[in-house]
Amino acid sequence: MESKSFQRFRSKIEYINQNQQMIDASLKVLNSNLVSVSDKTKYITNHLNLNNTDYNKLNHPISEKDRLLSYSRSKLAEYTILELYNSFTIYMRDITDEMYEKEPLKIVGKVNSNATLTYIEIIKLGSFDKIKEQIVCEIFRKFENERSTVKLIDKILSHTDVEIPEALKDMALMYLEMRHLFIHNKGKADAKFKNRFGENIDLKTNDKLPTNFRIVSKAIETIYLFAKTIDDQLITKNYIDKLN
Repeated sequence: MESKSFQRFRSKIEYINQNQQMIDASLKVLNSNLVSVSDKTKYITNHLNLNNTDYNKLNHPISEKDRLLSYSRSKLAEYTILELYNSFTIYMRDITDEMYEKEPLKIVGKVNSNATLTYIEIIKLGSFDKIKEQIVCEIFRKFENERSTVKLIDKILSHTDVEIPEALKDMALMYLEMRHLFIHNKGKADAKFKNRFGENIDLKTNDKLPTNFRIVSKAIETIYLFAKTIDDQLITKNYIDKLN
């Protein structure tokens, strides 16, 4: 049982997970390959028979592999968290659209807005579907302007009786909030993050967020389960339709 929105979300999650596993496995194989080389002054490109021009950023002696691999793993984790956040946000936008199909006045009523469309705008949009799309986009944009993942979720679900276990919600929000810290705080946990989630995550030196395979895999699993829980209840309680 899943909605059209969740089907799209699930597909994205599968690709995100596959990409993370593929690159992490590749880095492990590369490390294993380089460990076996006795001459650590040999350049990585030369050992791997790579074109020195195409792969000029790998023109480093094998002795520097740990630094290079550590950076790549860190950036892979950061990228995956960002992609998770984007995919979840798109899912929330999509279910807003699906809930509008069921009860448009309740969705419109979530924002205190007297926004109207002019005759010219209606004509340019050309169809009721395009008008509906415009309305939902503007509503969701107002939700996003809150600049808070918690408020975004709460506003979208505010007219429903969806109940999410607090432990699951807290863990999902922790991983979603990590995206903000990667973008705006150089990947360091601020006081607000530590006060709320400090007991749930082991921070590195200087309050740096962990960027390893295990933590990212757990993030993928948790956010998937969080969205699935929302989706199941919205369908069961008839706020959106299940996919036929």
